[in-house]
Order: sequence, then C-alpha cells, then structure tokens
Amino acid sequence: MSAHKLFLSEIRKPAEEIEIELCALLFASALATETDVDGTIRSLDEQVNGFLAKHPEYQENAPFNSDYLIGVVGDILGYRGDSLEYFSPDNSLLNRVVETKLGIPISLAAIYVAVGRRLGITVHGVSFPGHFLIRIVEPDGTGTLVDPFSHKKIGKDEQNALVGAATQSFGYFDQSWIANAHPHDFLVRMLENLKNLYLHAKDVGSVMLCLDFQLLLKPDDERFLTQLQALRDNTAGDRGQGRLN
Repeated sequence: MSAHKLFLSEIRKPAEEIEIELCALLFASALATETDVDGTIRSLDEQVNGFLAKHPEYQENAPFNSDYLIGVVGDILGYRGDSLEYFSPDNSLLNRVVETKLGIPISLAAIYVAVGRRLGITVHGVSFPGHFLIRIVEPDGTGTLVDPFSHKKIGKDEQNALVGAATQSFGYFDQSWIANAHPHDFLVRMLENLKNLYLHAKDVGSVMLCLDFQLLLKPDDERFLTQLQALRDNTAGDRGQGRLN
C-alpha cells in the first residue's frame, strides 16, 4: 500500500488513536524514498525498551509525570534541539531525527508524543505561533506546558509573557495558540515547515508532495488548494515558485 493510502487510513482514526510518529514517517517516506518506516518505528521501540531494560527502577518506581518524561527524552535518550543547523530538512524528517537525535520544536514534540505513548504518558501538541510546544498530562490529569526544544517547563508567568508577545506581534489573541492541537493540525504544521524548506530550495516536486499530504488532512482548505493549483499551472514553464505565497 502506498504511503498516501497508509497515511489516509491512519488519520481517519479517532484523534486519540492517531500515531503522530507513524504519520510523520509516512510522509517522510514519500519525500525521501530511502526512509525505512518500519525500521524507524523499531528504533524508537528499541530506544525506549533499551532504557527500561537498563533502568528497571525507572519503570517500577516512576512517577510517570512531566519531570520523568523530560528526563527520559532529554537526559537518557539524548534528544536535543539543533540550533546550528536549525533549518536543515533533516531536523524536520522524523526518520532523521530518530537517527541523529537532533530536531526542531515540532519534530521533537513528535518524539515526546511517541516516547510518552510507549511509557503510558499522554502528550499533546500545542500549536503556539513560531515555536511549537507540548502539554504533558500529569498523573492527576492536569497539564504541564513544555518547550520540547529546550526540555524546559513553561510556568504561568512565562506563558503569559509568550502570549503577550505573540498577541502584540499578530494584533490579536487566538485561544488555539495554547490549546491542545488536534493531530491533524499537528501534522499540517509539520508539513508546512517542510514545504517552506523545499520552497526555499526550489524543489517543486517535494513542495507538491507536502501539499498533497496537507490536503489529505484538510481537503477543503482554500489556501492549500490555491497553492497546489498555482504550482500545477506553472510547473510546465518552471515558473511556479513565486506564486506560492
């Protein structure tokens, strides 16, 4: 079955059953044919299982809270934000992120979701403008906002400062900025990052693939439909880049 069909099958599941990491690997496999989807899933499993095998005390006596998950992802597994090559496509393609353990906020957010699921901890994406965040569900049901790039918790004062700065920049406040993102919105934003990178590189084929997957998630989104039509209209003359704004 093609990556597109497998992706469509996964995103049709109820939101709580959608595996972000699988979806991200499926569109990565369309963009980079050498991507080993099953192999990367196994690598994630092995990373978590290897950690538990070496540190059984973390499983037996673990609080399974945000501190625990941050420690596993950042300290034990060694994932970290890549400040030096931030805009490298490798930091947005999840197979490469699992291999290098380097990423940007949204790809590291996907790692948190994937590792959290394997440890029984629920993690939600938070589509804050400019810097994707996560919310880790604590044992008592409350949520803790975390920056997946720095592995730092975001307290109320810092959250208010971030919201204030974004509100001033955009001229308005949108509650969705700090709400739990639906997996579809999480994936659309991952694809948007990749699309912009490929657009900058003038890789028309990859831009079109990103749009194809975005339209599987949001089939009626006028912005994506317009971009795809502009690309199709101009591909023959190799003039489509400038109209994808």
